[in-house]
Amino acid sequence: MQSPTNYLKGLVMAGLFSFPSMVFPQQSDWIWQNPKPQGNDLYQVNIIHQNLAYAIGNGGTVMKSADGGITWDILNTGTTRNLRQADFLQNGLTGFAVGYAQGEGSSIIKTTDGGINWQNLNSNPIYYLSSINFIDEQTGYVGGSIGLERNFIFKTTDGGLNWAKADSLDEGIIAIRFPFDKLTGFASGHHNGSGNNSIYKTIDGGTSWVRKTIPVLAAFGDIKSFHFVSNQIGYAAGNRTILKTTDSGETWVSVYTGNNSYKSICFPENETTGYVAGDFNTALKTTDGGNNWQTLNTNVSGTYFYNSVDFINNQSGFIVGSNGIVLKTADGGANWSNLRTGVPYFFLNSIDFPVNSQTGYISGSTGVILKTINGGDAWVQQSTNTSKNLIKIQLLDSDTGYAVGDYGTILKTVDGGQNWNSLTGGNTKLLYDVEFPVNSTTGYVSGESGRLAKTTDGGKTWSPIGSFSKYIMAMSFPTDNLIGYVATENERIYKTTDGGANWELKHDGNSPASYMYDILFPFDSQTGYALSSTGGAHNSKILKTTDGGNSWTTTDAGTTSNLYNISFPTPQVGYLAADGMYGAKPSRLLKTTDGGSTWNIVPVPYGYSLTSVCFPKGVDTGYVVGNQSGAILKTINGGGIYTSIAHIPFGNQISDNTLIRNYPNPFNESTTITWQLPKEAHVILKVYDFTGREVKTLVDYELAKGDHQLIFNAMGLPTGVYFYQLQANGKVETKKMVYVR
Repeated sequence: MQSPTNYLKGLVMAGLFSFPSMVFPQQSDWIWQNPKPQGNDLYQVNIIHQNLAYAIGNGGTVMKSADGGITWDILNTGTTRNLRQADFLQNGLTGFAVGYAQGEGSSIIKTTDGGINWQNLNSNPIYYLSSINFIDEQTGYVGGSIGLERNFIFKTTDGGLNWAKADSLDEGIIAIRFPFDKLTGFASGHHNGSGNNSIYKTIDGGTSWVRKTIPVLAAFGDIKSFHFVSNQIGYAAGNRTILKTTDSGETWVSVYTGNNSYKSICFPENETTGYVAGDFNTALKTTDGGNNWQTLNTNVSGTYFYNSVDFINNQSGFIVGSNGIVLKTADGGANWSNLRTGVPYFFLNSIDFPVNSQTGYISGSTGVILKTINGGDAWVQQSTNTSKNLIKIQLLDSDTGYAVGDYGTILKTVDGGQNWNSLTGGNTKLLYDVEFPVNSTTGYVSGESGRLAKTTDGGKTWSPIGSFSKYIMAMSFPTDNLIGYVATENERIYKTTDGGANWELKHDGNSPASYMYDILFPFDSQTGYALSSTGGAHNSKILKTTDGGNSWTTTDAGTTSNLYNISFPTPQVGYLAADGMYGAKPSRLLKTTDGGSTWNIVPVPYGYSLTSVCFPKGVDTGYVVGNQSGAILKTINGGGIYTSIAHIPFGNQISDNTLIRNYPNPFNESTTITWQLPKEAHVILKVYDFTGREVKTLVDYELAKGDHQLIFNAMGLPTGVYFYQLQANGKVETKKMVYVR
């Protein structure tokens, strides 16, 4: 039989490498607590029949409702890439979705059992696939781009197992639709360089595509959605325009122009009645074939981008969009129900469970503080009497706590959050952190421009301490009011042993562009961790000391995302919350089970930034919060299955990629894979079984130069021979390993 390397090469020659991958079960390791059903941006809704509907979006989200939208199940798709388009066939069982993440490429996923299980048909670091359409269970198309000039449509005739390039176009493909048969289809394109926008038509099943006549559109006036009601009559929605054709797409005329981007269009029964959804809460309706359009009032407070609309008939339909909003109408758009529930839309910054895993607090934008007493099943907004952004919250026990934020805001509660009183801090600088190490009497606050202050009377008065000029974004006083650490800009760490009267520089990373968002000595004053980030300019770092800050080891975090927050429930097990690049990349949660020697990538189904993580009293139950949609997620199994990856400190000189044999081999349950990179590269590390089928993607992102280690856990896989393959810097290397029990 052929090796996985040759197997891969054969598929690449077919046009787009793809393999059937491992099947992912429905249950997720993370549960959305707020909002409900979830808070990722949704990009498409498909109604199959009166009761059955699907919606897809960021963070690998696929939602399913079997009761007309009353309840929604969040399906485990096995990917955290941001899904952009989907096509669910009328049998209600077979569906395909496509999405991508910036710097990480695209994925195509498939289900044949209504979303219970999913196959990853393709994971490609090169192509950015944003459109998909299947004519039947076997024949389908995907479209996208590679940069400004190389744009493609791919076709499959075997249900997505293999893909061949159908045609190369001048513009990145945004939407594809084969409305009636396997031969005639339409695609829309946009050229990022020139701003040109086009509609293409094929009459030979995608072998060739011909640009058709459309009105001159404004720059970025790309067409995002097609809907045909007959062989002759069709509609297209795009940026600031709605187009119509009456000659099977040969020519298109504008029937509506506006100021918004129109994302989706549908005519559920005939050419008379149609609906459009768009940005800034836009919902339009026509009852005369598009000659006139009326604005529908969806009765939603706040600003949302409506990304998709679908109606099962002229009366009943859904709209989905940003921050997980789901709207339903049963009377042709006259009235809408908002199916997204929970506390209002906020940016959440900090989470704390002071006593147990049941009672917790969250702080966020516009003065919001949330409290739960039942493990997050319900979160209740507290009255704070402020609209200031609250960056950090700390509860000392079940009654007393503090929160700090914008303009020197300091709040205090002594009744478990029922009332929050404003304290006078004597300064209007932005405050990032608050620490009361022993009791509610002596505490510290830190903030911008070197702001550092101390109270010894429970916050009634505050005295400046230290002499700093850089932002102090984090502090840690691990055991008493005397020994403490602060982390500042430029990757500097200072230590005090006398309660802040004097400070000694313990680490100088000499990194002017670095911010240190957190520092933590979780159990004593000797072992601590600090996070250093450069806002995407370079890979972030994880620093560790075991001698009270006298020396620090530096580990490459393997991501350019900012690292925001640390939680260590035990001396060995810890978690890091990281920036998700505002939807361009899946969010990152890193986990260690060996005291920080190696860090594990834990998938979280959230498409934005994780700002805070808390595992209050053990390694199983934990919470994360995010910076969009008021996101709160909970796990009860430590975040689920992970891939452990360690980045050995800088300084190695390597001339070429080297994949070192795994150890132990044969192995029982887990084995360590080691490799070396001569320079920073996009790395793909995959595991295949003996037949050449891909069983898992371990790495698919940028890594810094140097030595890297990864712990592969084979739990759940059958014993036998497996191959692991490294792709980096244009080279491929494969080795064999044996899994035994």
